[in-house]
Amino acid sequence: MDHLTRPLGVIRRRTLLRALLGRPGGDGYRNIPVTGDAVGTARFGRLLLPSEIRLRERIPLRVVVAHDRSVADDVELRIAPQTWPLSITVSLVDVRPEDFLVEGPDAAVLTVPEDGDSGELAFTFIPQTLGPKVLLVRFEHDHEFLRIARIRTEVVAVAKTSAQASVDASPLPAHRAAAPDVTPHVTPSSETSPPTSPRAPPGPEARNRPPTSTTRSAPSSYRTSAPLTQPPSGRARHHALRGSRIRAASAAPGCLTCWAW
Repeated sequence: MDHLTRPLGVIRRRTLLRALLGRPGGDGYRNIPVTGDAVGTARFGRLLLPSEIRLRERIPLRVVVAHDRSVADDVELRIAPQTWPLSITVSLVDVRPEDFLVEGPDAAVLTVPEDGDSGELAFTFIPQTLGPKVLLVRFEHDHEFLRIARIRTEVVAVAKTSAQASVDASPLPAHRAAAPDVTPHVTPSSETSPPTSPRAPPGPEARNRPPTSTTRSAPSSYRTSAPLTQPPSGRARHHALRGSRIRAASAAPGCLTCWAW
C-alpha cells in the first residue's frame, strides 16, 4: 500500500494513457516506492537541471543511469536485462518550440554496465520565453517503455538560486507480459459443403458420344396446355380453302376454272 492506502501497481486508466503518451495530467506524477516483488533489475535515472535558468542562455540537461539511488528525485527504472551491458534509450518528449530550442539530437543511447553507472548524456536547451516550464524525458530499453520523468524548472531574467529542479515520474509498471497472439485462426463451419474432388478427364466413350442439346425448356409459367396454332378442321377448313381460291381468282381474272369450283 502507498501513503493513501491504495494498492501499488493499480492506477487510473486515464493516468496510464497520459503517461504512455507523455502527457501528464492532474496533480502530477509521484515517485511511488516499489516493493521487492517488482519485476526487473533496479537502476536509477538521474536528471540534473537548475531550478532557475536564464532566458536565451544555453543550458545542459544532464542524464545518468546510476546503479544506486543517491537523491530522492532519482527516477527508479525496472529493467529485465538479457545481457550486459544494457542499452537505455533516453529521448525528449513534446518539446514546445515556443518554450525551448534544442541544439543537437533529441534522443541518445546510454550504455549501462552491470556493476556501475552509465556515462553522462547532455541535452542542450535555449529558453525562449519566461515563466514556469516542464520538460519530459522518456526511458526505454530494447523498444520497451520503462518510465517518463518530468522536470519542473523556471525561466527567469536573473537566476537567484543554483538548486536543482524537482523531478517526478510516471507510475512504474508493476508487471510485464508477452504480446498477445494475433495470428488469425480459421475454423471451418459444419454448414459449409465439403470441397469437391477434381473431376477425372472423360474416357474414349464419352469423347465419341454425340453432343446433347443444351437448349433449356421454358419455365412452367410460360408453358401453354395446347400449341399456339392449330390447323382448322371441318367447316372452318372448307371456308378457309374457298376464301383462298377466291382471292387467287381475283388476282387472275382470265382463269374460268377457278369459278367453276
